[in-house]
Amino acid sequence: MIQENQWVILKRGQVFKAVKVKRNQKQQFERLNFNLNDAIGKKFHTCFTVEKNNKLSILDNIPELESYTLKEDDLKEVTVDNSALFDKAQENQALSTEQILTMQKSNVSGADLVDLLSKNSTNFAEKSGYSQDKFIKKKEKKHIKYFTILEPTPRLLAQVYSSRAPHTIQYLGTESLAFMNCYLNIHPRVKIAVVENCSGLCSASLVWKGAEITQFNENHDGCNNHAFEILNLGAEKTMNDGKMNQFPLNKIGSLIAGKSEYEDYFYLPQDPETSKKYDLNNLDNLPGEVTERRKRQITNIKRNVNLIKSLTSCPEYFDGLLICTKFHPTSIALPLLHLLKPSRPFTIFCINKEPLMDAFIKIQELSLAIQLNLRDIFLREMQVLPNRTHPEMFMKGHRGFILTGIKVKSS
Repeated sequence: MIQENQWVILKRGQVFKAVKVKRNQKQQFERLNFNLNDAIGKKFHTCFTVEKNNKLSILDNIPELESYTLKEDDLKEVTVDNSALFDKAQENQALSTEQILTMQKSNVSGADLVDLLSKNSTNFAEKSGYSQDKFIKKKEKKHIKYFTILEPTPRLLAQVYSSRAPHTIQYLGTESLAFMNCYLNIHPRVKIAVVENCSGLCSASLVWKGAEITQFNENHDGCNNHAFEILNLGAEKTMNDGKMNQFPLNKIGSLIAGKSEYEDYFYLPQDPETSKKYDLNNLDNLPGEVTERRKRQITNIKRNVNLIKSLTSCPEYFDGLLICTKFHPTSIALPLLHLLKPSRPFTIFCINKEPLMDAFIKIQELSLAIQLNLRDIFLREMQVLPNRTHPEMFMKGHRGFILTGIKVKSS
């Protein structure tokens, strides 16, 4: 069910947008202005139409563009073609532009307007069945003000980012994300090391499938985990539940060297009550009032202490490694492979081939892995319709590369 203060995905054709459901908040999507008050309490995958007063109502007839059901004529072989049609542009339509605009402003519904346009088209009956479907889909998209509300998933979120801001996820596609998750054999409670600059999409997809992750970030204030919020996981809640930790990327050398002090890895803040640094051995019996700020700092310190103990007691701690970053992968992958258990998989994504070729050669020279494979990810999008299944006319020609391998213990 759609609830208030929840993130949802709006879909119209092949256009997606992630929004947060708030009462009386104006939303804009594909030239439609509305608020989501009337959507609260309804089921996901419901198709809504926008009324004249910007309110929503459930659409009775699903537009052809959103429908997955086949009509009786769809499976019949078409015998009519368009070779005898003569394109007269606007003359083929009996309704004038002024009449169409007048009906749009009146109480004529979008579905009725599409029906009138098809009936008043002089050559509609002479078209082939495929052309008639194409005509109706085009008019429905123009005249019916509709959209569908979907529940956020990593696949849908990747499509949102890819269509609106692909650079924020390093041009990572849904097929690449799915391949990396499958190759890492994600299952509940598996421990994965992640280095990413993808707005938290890679990390959120792993947590979504039950993995426990450790983010190695280069910023002192952590990673951008916007994807956790859109998937309604919550970055802070995920960390409090023990499903995610954060570790400074520039401290991996200290970890490999075997250092175990807290301040070798993390900054130890001052207690706002005493103006002195916290005593790690006396975090549960602090003098004075325990404010929200102190409680949050103590929680972070305890989480970091437990992480340091786990990593220093067993250096080869992780069951998998995923890298999708804007930095050169070689300098990141080589030290992190020392934290990976033997016979465990790793994946590295990059939009360009050359950085991965360099990482391939370095890893091979150091005998850190076997079954090294550099893959070119290409997904051919297909139009699947009765009697007219073929590749899409327009698709992405370059989808990046993935380097995979199995870590081995060097002698």
